[in-house]
Amino acid sequence: MSGTCLLLVAGSATRTGVSRLLGFGPITRIGDLSYSWYLWHWPLIVFARSLWPGAGYVVPVAALTSLFPAWLAYRYLENPVRLDSRLVGRRAFSLALICIVVPVLASLALSRARLPGQSPETAARLVALSQRHVDEIRHCESGELTERCTWPVARDRGTVMLVGDSNAAQFIEPASRAANAKGYSFSVLTRHACRFVDVIVVRAGRRDPACRSYVVETLRTLEQQSPVLVFIASSSPGIVNSPNIALEDPVTGRVARTLRAKSRAWSEGVTRVHRQLSDAHIPTVLIQTIPQFPNWHPNCAAIRAYLDPQSCGASLLRAEVDEYRSAALDAENRGLRSVPGSVSLDFADLLCGRTKCSTNQGNFWYYRDNYHLSVRGSLRLTPAFVECIVTHARDERPSALHSTEPVPTCQDRVRRPV
Repeated sequence: MSGTCLLLVAGSATRTGVSRLLGFGPITRIGDLSYSWYLWHWPLIVFARSLWPGAGYVVPVAALTSLFPAWLAYRYLENPVRLDSRLVGRRAFSLALICIVVPVLASLALSRARLPGQSPETAARLVALSQRHVDEIRHCESGELTERCTWPVARDRGTVMLVGDSNAAQFIEPASRAANAKGYSFSVLTRHACRFVDVIVVRAGRRDPACRSYVVETLRTLEQQSPVLVFIASSSPGIVNSPNIALEDPVTGRVARTLRAKSRAWSEGVTRVHRQLSDAHIPTVLIQTIPQFPNWHPNCAAIRAYLDPQSCGASLLRAEVDEYRSAALDAENRGLRSVPGSVSLDFADLLCGRTKCSTNQGNFWYYRDNYHLSVRGSLRLTPAFVECIVTHARDERPSALHSTEPVPTCQDRVRRPV
């Protein structure tokens, strides 16, 4: 307020400089609209950011757009009320009463209305988005083998283990249930943001050797533990496809920057990891990256979530999903071809239809965010893990590691969850 007063005083002393600028016609018209603009710009900005959370341009666009309703309010509401000489006495009292009673009645109506979170549709969505996977609950993100990250069974037939990044951790629920159901103990050695591939990720010229150390140390632990089966999962398309990420071969020191070179480096890194375990007579299943929704954000405007919670999801054509994953998945499959006892598992057919992939089907939310399944969506894959364990665990298929015949992928036995 004091700054405004000083500006007015300073402007009264001269007709040049800032005073002349502020007296310019378009500027004075904006000044006339300033109060109405002040009232309108925040609602439009808040809704715009909720509807398009990933677009930075929406805030200035919403602010400029709010000039139009500000002008309408100024022209057809403010001025008629302010300049109407008839609004005195009883008329003024009636107008004031309306301005008070209408908001009060609206507030009372809203207080009795069902809140968005009370509808079954919204409740299903909120549960899917907020329910944490067990790796977060038990703190299994450090890549260390601990008792809290083990699901034992009495007189087990061996241990099934799961390694990789958070895209591996999302499978703890179905993999642990499947392993225990078949008489195996289950252990987790996951570390968030660390892909289980023998490469060094280089972002903006900065190497990330910590993740490679996780891979090396985990391989040593697996050799010591000698599990009957190891599930390996990582989010690979974002690494292989991104032009801002390079891959360094830890053996040769060669740095790959193009898509073709990174695909080759990724394939060789996959081969080294799986071959080391194969040489230790440990069968492996590489779970390929699930369909992802890079441009989807689970946050949703309140009015949209209230009116139609299911519309807060997203869908992509199956062709788009397959194209986004193709380079990374092809590289992984090439890396497994020469490694006995190593197979791949792709859940795309279980999570997608023939023509499109969706974050949800009605009130069933497969995804909790754009890269990870919800707990409920993950548990739908339990039968697939059971089939995979039965097919590829070492004591189930004792000759698989040394067979010269092609080993089938888990998809040859997987059935669609019901």
